[in-house]
Amino acid sequence: ASLTAPSIKIQAFHRGNKKIDLTFGSNYKFYDLASLTKVIFTTTRLMMLKEENIFDETRLINTFTDFNFNLNSFKLLTHSAGFKPTKQFFKKIEIKDRASNWKQIKQLINQEKPEEGKSLYSDIGFLILMDVIEKLDNLDIYQSWLKVKNKLNLNDIDFNVANEVLEDSAPCGMCSFRKKVSQGVVNDANTYVLGGVSTHAGLFGTVDSVSSWMLSLRESLLGSGVLSKVSYFTKRYLQDWGLGFMKPALDGSASCGKYMNNAFGHLGFTGTSVWFDPKLDIGIVILSNRLQAKRKTLFATLRPKIHDKIVELVSEHT
Repeated sequence: ASLTAPSIKIQAFHRGNKKIDLTFGSNYKFYDLASLTKVIFTTTRLMMLKEENIFDETRLINTFTDFNFNLNSFKLLTHSAGFKPTKQFFKKIEIKDRASNWKQIKQLINQEKPEEGKSLYSDIGFLILMDVIEKLDNLDIYQSWLKVKNKLNLNDIDFNVANEVLEDSAPCGMCSFRKKVSQGVVNDANTYVLGGVSTHAGLFGTVDSVSSWMLSLRESLLGSGVLSKVSYFTKRYLQDWGLGFMKPALDGSASCGKYMNNAFGHLGFTGTSVWFDPKLDIGIVILSNRLQAKRKTLFATLRPKIHDKIVELVSEHT
C-alpha cells in the first residue's frame, strides 16, 4: 500500500449496508477530498436549487454573473465548455484577502478563451459555478455550503475556513505555492488563496462522512431521501459526464472498474473517490493521500482493481 499511498481507507456498501471498512497504512481521521468537493458541495447545492426552481442549467451565465462568457451551466457541469483543465491563478494575483483574491481570479478567468466544442475536464468551469451559486443564493459561498451540510447532516465534512490547520489530517504532498507539505490545509493552491473555500476543491472529511453523503443520494434515488433531483443529475449526458458527476468511461477505462457500468461518482486529485451503482446497489468510497507516495501514478491502476474485487466479493455473498 505504501507504494501507492501511505494511507488508504475503503468503505463499501451493498443495499445500504456496510460490508467493507478497511484501513491500510497510517490512520488519519480527515482527508483532503480535493475534487470530491465538486459533487459533495457544488453539484449537490445546484440539485437543491433546481428543486426550488431557482437553478436553470440552460440559462446563459453572462446574463446574471460577473462572467462574460456566452455559456450555460450545462456546459460547465458536463465539462464541455472548452476551458483548460486548470490555471495557476494564484501566481498571477496580488495576494490580499479572500474577496480581493476572488475578484482578481474572476478577472483572469474572463480573459480565458474557451475552445468551443472541446470537452476537457476543468476546474475553471467549476470556479465559474462559484459565482453562479453566489448569485443564485445571494450568500457568501461558505453559507451556501452550510445549506448542503445541514440538510444532509454532514457532520464531519467541512472547509478549513481561512486555511486554519485541521488536526489529525493526512499529509498530502508538496504545495508548490507554500513550499511545504500540505497537512490539514488544502493542497490546491487556487483554493488556498480563496481562503480554503471553493467550488472545485477545499472540503476535508472522514470516510464515514463521505459514505453518509453517498448513502443520502442512494436514499433519494429510492424515494425516501431529501434530494429529488439525483436521477436527473446522475444520468449520462455527454461522453463520460452527468451533470457534475462522472460516469464510467465508455472506452472501458473506468476508475470504478469493469462491473459498475451504471455508476455515478467522482475522483479527487489527492487519491479520493466515490462511486455508486444503483443497478448493483453498491457504493464504494476510497480516501487516500497518494500525493504523499513516491510513485503517485500507481494509484490509478490500483483503484479499478479495488472496485472489481469488492463487487466480486459482495456478489458472492448475496
